[in-house]
Amino acid sequence: MSQNWRVGFDPAFGTSIGWSLARPRLRRLAEESSGHLDEGEKLVTPVAICTRGGRAALFLGLGVLALTLAMLEVIGNRIGGSSIVNAAFIAGGALAVVLVLLGIIVAHKYAVVLTDRRLLVFRWSGMFMGHIRDIFIAAARSDVSSDFKSRLGWGGLNVEFAPATGMSPIRLDFWSVDRQIAWSIHHALATAATREQGITG
Repeated sequence: MSQNWRVGFDPAFGTSIGWSLARPRLRRLAEESSGHLDEGEKLVTPVAICTRGGRAALFLGLGVLALTLAMLEVIGNRIGGSSIVNAAFIAGGALAVVLVLLGIIVAHKYAVVLTDRRLLVFRWSGMFMGHIRDIFIAAARSDVSSDFKSRLGWGGLNVEFAPATGMSPIRLDFWSVDRQIAWSIHHALATAATREQGITG
């Protein structure tokens, strides 16, 4: 199976510590995804792990944690360490952890990859060391358009499909190395769309 993973990637991608740690996982998922490819179909990006849903609880938890730390810094400097300040910090931290865990638990997990023919979104089995289960979405690249936004280390890939497919838009959220892969997927789709418009224009 031929793979050209570097297309559209940031030059630093592949040399970072995150990439080095993720490399065994990416090789394993490439092998798992190969069983779902058509004959002669090739991967052009690594397989990225993502979530759908659960963003509200996750970001609320991170916001509560940031607010708790900020208040601790301001109030703690003014009145010094006290049982009330410590209790407030513990309560805020606990609430933040609960909200973040809730966001992780309720979120649906998927794996997404771009091939030379299609965008594939797989259902994911397991929490962290999981596996590709089956195909959730398979759409020809010509039927897919995307938008990518990054904020606070998270990346959001908004995917829309041609009306003829009958598929609804979907938003997928990525973190760390997977965020870089998501950007690469968007970049490849956008580049292909621009090239096609230039040919037909």
